[in-house]
Formats: sequence, C-alpha cells, structure tokens
Amino acid sequence: MTTKNEPWIMLALAGAALGCATARPAESPSDRAPSDGAALQRPDEGAETGVGPSSETPAELVVRSTSGPRLERAALIRAVIARNPDVATRRHAWQAARQRSRGAGVWEDPMLAYSFAPLSIGAERFGQTVELSQKLPWPGKLGSETAAAERDAEWMKKDIRISELDLALAASLAYDDYWLFERSLDVNATHKGLLGEIQQSSEAQYSVGMGSLSEPLAVEVEITRLEEQALALRSERDVAVSRLNVLLHRAPETKLPPPPEQRQADLTVPASSNELQRRALGQSPELERVGAKVRAAEAEVKAAERQAYPDVTVMASYSTMWADPEHRLMLGVEAPIPLQRAERTSRVESARAKVAEARSETSHTAALVRADIDQARRRVIESIERVKLYDGRLLPAAKNQVAAARTDYVAGKTELAMAIAAERNLREIELGRLAAIAELWRRRARLDRALGRLPFDAEKGGAK
Repeated sequence: MTTKNEPWIMLALAGAALGCATARPAESPSDRAPSDGAALQRPDEGAETGVGPSSETPAELVVRSTSGPRLERAALIRAVIARNPDVATRRHAWQAARQRSRGAGVWEDPMLAYSFAPLSIGAERFGQTVELSQKLPWPGKLGSETAAAERDAEWMKKDIRISELDLALAASLAYDDYWLFERSLDVNATHKGLLGEIQQSSEAQYSVGMGSLSEPLAVEVEITRLEEQALALRSERDVAVSRLNVLLHRAPETKLPPPPEQRQADLTVPASSNELQRRALGQSPELERVGAKVRAAEAEVKAAERQAYPDVTVMASYSTMWADPEHRLMLGVEAPIPLQRAERTSRVESARAKVAEARSETSHTAALVRADIDQARRRVIESIERVKLYDGRLLPAAKNQVAAARTDYVAGKTELAMAIAAERNLREIELGRLAAIAELWRRRARLDRALGRLPFDAEKGGAK
C-alpha cells in the first residue's frame, strides 16, 4: 500500500539530483587571450584569413620620407609576430590548457537511479525505488587540482612570449641584412661613377700623349669588378627580402619597399653588466617560464598529496518495497578503504622529483641569462668602438688619400694605379663601415633579446 507522501518524496529526490549539479563559472576575458600584452594584434586581422599570403606590402609597414616610402623596422617586427602561425598555435595550445583548468576543480555529477519490480505492476503495492548519490571530494582536493591545472597552463603561456621574441630577433636581423646590402649597392654605384671620372681623366691624358693605353683599360677592369660585386650584392639583398617575406607569411619573391637610406649609429654605451643582469633576472621570459614550471610542480605535489585522502559518497533512496513507511526512506554514506597506498605514494614522489628538477633548471637558466647578458653587452661595446674607429680615423683618412691621389695623377706626379688603389681602399672602408653599423644594430637586437624585450622597443614603436 502506498502513502500519500510518496509522490512528493520521489519528486524531491529528482529535484535534488538536478540541484546538486555544480554550475561552471563563466568564461572571463583572460581565458581568451594573454593578459601580459605579449600577444600583438594582427594589423590586418581577417583580411587574409583563409586566402593565403598577401602579395602587397601593408601600409602599416611603410614609413613615408622625402625620398619615398621606406620599410619600417618596428612595424615589420610586429607584423611578423602577428602573422606567424607558430605563435598562433602556441596561443591556441595555451587557451586549450586554460579551458582544461576551468574544468579541473568541479564536483562530479550526482547519480540518480530508478528501479521497479515489474511483477508488482497491477498489484496492491507497486514496487519501485529511487536513489540519489553525490560524491563529496575531500576538502581542498578540488582546489589543489584546479591550482595544478592553472599552473600548468601558466608556463605554456610563457612559451608564447619566447616565440615572439625569437621571431622578432629573426626579423630584426633580416632587416639589418636588407639595409646593409641595399646601402652597399649605393656605395658600389657611387664608386662606379668615381671610377668613370678617373677613366675620363686617363683617356684625356692619353689623347694628348701624357699617358698609356693601359691606363683607361685598367680602369675598365676595375669598373667591371664593381659590376661583378653589384651582382653578388643584389643576390644577397634578394635573399634578405625573401627571408623577410617568409617571416611575413608571404610569397618569397614579393617586393618590399627599400629600407631607410641613412641610419645613424647609436653609440650609447649600455648600462653596466650588473645592472643589465639585474633587469634580465626580473623580466627574462625563460626564467619566468621555469618559475611557472616550479609553481606547477609544487601545485602538483599538493594535488597528489590530497589524492591520498578518500572521497565520501552520500546517498538517499526511497523504496516502496517495504511495508512499513518508516523503512522506505534510506540515507547512507560510502567511503573507500585506502589499503593500496603504493600508487598514491609514487604519485607524490614523482611530483616532488619534478619540483627538484624545475628548481635545478631555474638555477641553470639564471646562469645562462647572466652569461648571455654579459657577452652581448661586451659585443655591443666592441661594435661601438669599431664604428668610432671608422668615423674618426679610417674614413677621413681614406677620403683624403683619394683626393690626394687624384690631384697627383692629374698633375702627373703619380701613376694611375695609385689613384685606383686609393679608390679601392676608400670603397672597402665605406663598405666596412656599413657592415660595422649593421653589426652594431644586430648586437643591440641580441642584447634586447637577452633582456627579454623586443628589439629597439618595437612594442612601443621602436627605432627604424
């Protein structure tokens, strides 16, 4: 015989099953994109999605000058980062890990069971049972699991920044190569014109019987050598353009605007090695990544220790199978007996070993960062002194030598070979000066990379 309260008890158990389901937290903006400003927005987001590389140079990569459009370094670096698929892949991997962490600390769904006695259908008492159970995790267990998942996602986020810095350095180095070969071609053209003037002088002297036929021929040989050198410089320039286009995720043969015509060498000596090391230790993404790995391993230890504590399952059931109404509602509890401890112990020890490994990696990484900073600074100072040597002594002396040799040749005081040798020496010094300036910029970019920042403050606009 059923009681009048039985339907209400059945509904109460079913409603409790629905109410025990833990609500998932809403997704926050920080779950969607890195919050440290490292991920740079793609300049033309959506313009090229699914249509392959662009064939035109975006306007944001170009700076206008009196001599026409020029390729701008900082914008180039930002575009390379925004367009690179590897950075996007790492960002998606981080977001996936972030989403996994959001689901790590929630209760299991409650279980609702229903059964009935089919042979009691039509009988005076219809036999049926409703059972509701909910597993209750040990206090702090879910929180430790969530913390471990969040720390694991944290160090993956640092990989995004490391990829951005490596890409920025590659783009900056390719940009310096592009500038160097383009300006070297200018020097080549200038000296080709200078040799043309010398050739005219030699032909004029030969026409009045003051020189030999071999002199204008010697100048012609030197001009031909310059043309051969120009071929090599154009090839190297095109290779640099190809590298930049690949970094921009464009067809390698796509044209780029030329780099700036003149670049003043920054001869400012960097701060002391100790000061730069102090800065690097506070902002190095490699150290931040290792630190995040340490925190992830420590959180994993806490989670593994909490796993040793048993979860408790509470149950409530109502059965019409009992004749006495007071026996129909049942409450109970279920808990495991932790006899098999080997697996739990091994999990804790494995997590502790990861902590020790990560801490050891921290010490090693810090030593590498300090060494990289000191070495990069020394190389920058060496390049500064080399540029000063070119500007202060070598270049003025070579220009004076050319002027004197040309004057003496016109006056018949020296042979043409001396004028050609002086011109060749000036050309080599001018090319060497360009190479020294480009190398100085490369070394400054490497110092910026060691400090954990984009070359020449490219995030804020940067140098051209």
